[in-house]
Amino acid sequence: MAPPMVEEAKKYAIEQGLDASVSFEVADVLDTGLADGQFDAVICNPLFHHFNQSEIRVAALRELSRISSDRLIISFFCSLSLDALTFHLQNLLRGE
Repeated sequence: MAPPMVEEAKKYAIEQGLDASVSFEVADVLDTGLADGQFDAVICNPLFHHFNQSEIRVAALRELSRISSDRLIISFFCSLSLDALTFHLQNLLRGE
């Protein structure tokens, strides 16, 4: 959970002139306590690469789908992807 990032999102929304009805929330992804279809869209970024068990990923997807009335946007970082391996190799070669 990242409450400081929610505050950044709120500031950005104001700067961009977004409608005051836009809301941002931080909650436990497995039990949000929010109503069914409460949001037009749910964005989860990045989180799923922290879950090793597929059962937890499925439970989280179910909960996020339940609270979204339309869109569900998920970012997933795979540490075994070619991009990730290239990133780590470049850092290793730079001594980082």
